[in-house]
Amino acid sequence: MSERQATWLGDGFCDNGQLGADYDCAKFNRDYGDCSPFPQALLAVDAFSSAGDLAGWAVGTQTGATISHDELHNALRLRGGGFNDGTSYAVYTLSNQAALGNFVSVSAAIKARGLEKSDACSFEVSVDGTSWTTIASLADGEDDSDDDGAMGTAVLISGAPGDDIVLRLKLEASTDAFFDYCFLAGVWVTALETTSTDRKSVV
Repeated sequence: MSERQATWLGDGFCDNGQLGADYDCAKFNRDYGDCSPFPQALLAVDAFSSAGDLAGWAVGTQTGATISHDELHNALRLRGGGFNDGTSYAVYTLSNQAALGNFVSVSAAIKARGLEKSDACSFEVSVDGTSWTTIASLADGEDDSDDDGAMGTAVLISGAPGDDIVLRLKLEASTDAFFDYCFLAGVWVTALETTSTDRKSVV
């Protein structure tokens, strides 16, 4: 542990390994209490248990793409926009939220059906509206049963205070997009309550 890293113990941020240093253990008393409970401000959570959970989600880009509630998977369902190839999105924007925390944690769980060849399903997040981070992705062969799926978490450093946080489920179809489906089973967004940004590089 470097001298600088030692100052991170008990500083209000849970160092659990996602950004390099891992003090979430008995030896360090769970980062001297920072990891119990995890300091955070909940921005959004959707488990899509009902159609009402689709509020705020919108279809982006490809004409004919649709979103709906899938009762079988308890998920948001994104269907491609027709018999041609293309990319379809289901988009959700958390407006003016980045000021709540320098670090934003996003977790998502996805499933897919009907993927063929180079078709793909993924979940992405942007905290500056320009660059995108892929949290989870699925390709042909990873969508053949109800047990197939992907889940991931990313911790990102937000842009300028007041920037939007944009979430999107993306379906990339090489052909017959109408028969391709992506499912978003859940998404969780939290702003980590810390003003420290020096974890971008771990010494």
